[in-house]
Amino acid sequence: ERALQGDDRRAATDAARALDDALEQVRDVSARIQRETKRAAGLFYPRARSIEQIQASLEPGDALALYGLCLGEAVALVVEPEGERLVALGSRQSVERACDTLALRDRGDDPTEALSTLGRLLVEPLALGEGVRHVLVSPDGPLCFLPWGALFDRAVAVTPSGSTHALLREEERAPGVGVLALGDPDYVGAEKGAQAIYFRGRTLSPLPATRTEA
Repeated sequence: ERALQGDDRRAATDAARALDDALEQVRDVSARIQRETKRAAGLFYPRARSIEQIQASLEPGDALALYGLCLGEAVALVVEPEGERLVALGSRQSVERACDTLALRDRGDDPTEALSTLGRLLVEPLALGEGVRHVLVSPDGPLCFLPWGALFDRAVAVTPSGSTHALLREEERAPGVGVLALGDPDYVGAEKGAQAIYFRGRTLSPLPATRTEA
């Protein structure tokens, strides 16, 4: 057989190089899929982080309040960068009753008293220092439906757990550009199932002021 020469050799070399490039792209895509799958698994099924790892994820001025409704008592684990402490909040029944008072009131009723009661039960016992500027709240049960921004006198954000917060802080993300603002949702089209789950089956009211805010 005749050896490859001239154009035949160049064509074979180009084909081999193209094949190598294609295989490298396949390896890159496969590696990216594996990384994304691992990241998604860590997000939806995160491994519990230690207190030290959660503390390391907090910024100076942060405090994480992990609420729990135990069999007969409500408690909160307060985690700050320099330490942690367990706070007793009183009976679970008292906390749940205060949540119901706010949730089941008539729309025209003034919520000030109900919010004051919840603040006395859930916020004041935490005894957060003046140095705490940002509170991360991980609620439990009916506490998930509370307007936490109205209970604290400082910035508040809700997080599913300390482990999830630590996981999200580990994610490398590029700085965001621009703002996505959502407001004045159309509750008329909300499914009854969603209303029952999130709003105890009550008819939802329009929020026209949120359009102005957005």
